[in-house]
Amino acid sequence: MMRKFWLSLLGVSFLLFLSCKLHAQDSVRLIRPANSFVYELKSEINATTYQISVSLPKNYSPTDSTRYQVVYFLDGNMWFPLAVAEYNTMNKADAIEPLIIVAIGYQLPDFTYDIALRTHDYTPSVSAIADSSMSRLHNCIVKSGGATDFLLILEKEIIPFVESHYKTNTERSLAGHSLGGLFTTFALVKNPALFSNYFIFSPSLWWDNSFMFHFDKIVFSEISDRMPNVKFVVGADETDRMVKDAYRFSKNMKKKNHKKVDVVFDKVPNSDHFTSLPAFVSYLFSCFQIEKLK
Repeated sequence: MMRKFWLSLLGVSFLLFLSCKLHAQDSVRLIRPANSFVYELKSEINATTYQISVSLPKNYSPTDSTRYQVVYFLDGNMWFPLAVAEYNTMNKADAIEPLIIVAIGYQLPDFTYDIALRTHDYTPSVSAIADSSMSRLHNCIVKSGGATDFLLILEKEIIPFVESHYKTNTERSLAGHSLGGLFTTFALVKNPALFSNYFIFSPSLWWDNSFMFHFDKIVFSEISDRMPNVKFVVGADETDRMVKDAYRFSKNMKKKNHKKVDVVFDKVPNSDHFTSLPAFVSYLFSCFQIEKLK
């Protein structure tokens, strides 16, 4: 009799365990930042499908007349969750201007890089040596030199898409890190009026035998009436070349445009090429702090 009791108790316990397990599985749900949306946009220019992630200010309403400036982040798969979390944390007391955050990424299942696509999109010239090296390293086919097309995609497809869906104003910012910083530098010298602010984080200015140094002495007044604000920012503990290249590029650009363009060079302390990423995001949003009345 006692044996039957324990067997029955064991059976009930097992059923309860299965019930709890099934209930836990059924309760799993996808979590994403509040007031955020994800789109797929297939480019007619290069046939690549981009993942466009958008986060709206907390008081955004489609029915009022308020319009917002937009910050565009490259490498959107990784930067979107980081940027949105940092913005919401820094803005607990409404100390940061309300911003629409847009992250431009690729169709990936996680918060990583698409090495082949980002290398193609973010590089301004073809480097056969880099292509071969990166193809072996990452076990994929890498073909560089697509920055001209990608800049056109930004101007003709991605920005119009965002501006047709949301209430934006004329103030736009572009932020990129590493190869993304290389592309942001390229966008700056090729179409400076496209963005109001350029946040160039740890740019890979070494690319293709320092290809971008053909443009470091460009005079913006000769190509645009709209003068952007430019910030070159590196981690203080990065390699000497990364730091010196960014400093030299910014110095040359500032010298040529000292009364026309706000060109800044900064370092974030205690950070290398990758540990600096959260500091870069904080740095960017701090530039949008609302000045309090004293």
